[in-house]
Amino acid sequence: TVGALACLQLVATLESVFENGEMLSDLQDEIRELGGIRPLVKALNRGITDDNAWAYAIIALMFLTTDNLQNVRSAKGAIHLLMMFRFNHLPHVRVAILQICCNAWTKDNYDCKDFAQRGGIDALVQALEEFSGAKAPAETQLQILDILMSLIQN
Repeated sequence: TVGALACLQLVATLESVFENGEMLSDLQDEIRELGGIRPLVKALNRGITDDNAWAYAIIALMFLTTDNLQNVRSAKGAIHLLMMFRFNHLPHVRVAILQICCNAWTKDNYDCKDFAQRGGIDALVQALEEFSGAKAPAETQLQILDILMSLIQN
């Protein structure tokens, strides 16, 4: 669908900017100011679809909420929706969900108890087990451990 393609293009752009060390915060702010977060949250409302728009929306939200309090607040309605996808079949999307939740509680005091009650800790442990050993890049494993440490500290 057009929505899935738009989400995919947004993810590619954000990832490219992030990897090149460019000013991600400027792009994050511009996307929020142009109303780009609401359609991503709406894609999550549709649930799992064949076009994977939900997965692209999650990855885009991960980039948009990283180190950006205003975007975390704009995406706040997505937190409970994200937990519906926590056991999906795409491991890197599961890690992105957990990272968005971590962004929410570290940047905007999101309720960690709510995250735990919705199965967030189980999802973290499962992801860590799944990504153990040589099955995943060390960066992914460290990211999961970082999320767990942030949860424990908060």
